[in-house]
Amino acid sequence: MIVSGGYNDSSGDQGAIATAAASLYAAAKAGLPQCQVYVIGCWSPTGTPGAGVTNTATTLRTAAAAAGFPFISPVTGSVYDSAGALVATHGAWITTANAAGYIGADAVHPTDAGHIYLSRRITAAIRQL
Repeated sequence: MIVSGGYNDSSGDQGAIATAAASLYAAAKAGLPQCQVYVIGCWSPTGTPGAGVTNTATTLRTAAAAAGFPFISPVTGSVYDSAGALVATHGAWITTANAAGYIGADAVHPTDAGHIYLSRRITAAIRQL
C-alpha cells in the first residue's frame, strides 16, 4: 500500500497531522498486518517547497518511522527505511527546471507525462528499499 500525503494539508497544524498520520498507520497495521506499506511525503509542484510542505514532510517521515514504515520524500528524493534511516537520495522529484514539463496549467496537478514521471520515481525509490 502506498500512503501519499500532505500537499493539500501542508498548511495545517503539524500536531494534528502527526496524530492523523499515527492513527492511519496504526489502522493499516491492525487491518492489514501482512501488507507492505510505503509512505510518500508532500511534494512541491513548483520545485521550491514552502515551509508548510517541508514541515509536513518531516512530520510524516517521523510518524512513518514510529510506525515502522519506510518513507519516501518527493521534495528531497530521500528514501528512509522502516527504522527511519536514510538509505538513498535521488534528488528532488520536481524542480524549477522540470516543473513545466510535468505540472499542468493549474500549477498544482501533474500532467499525463507528470504522472508517468512520478510513478517512475516512486518505483525507483521502492526498489531502494
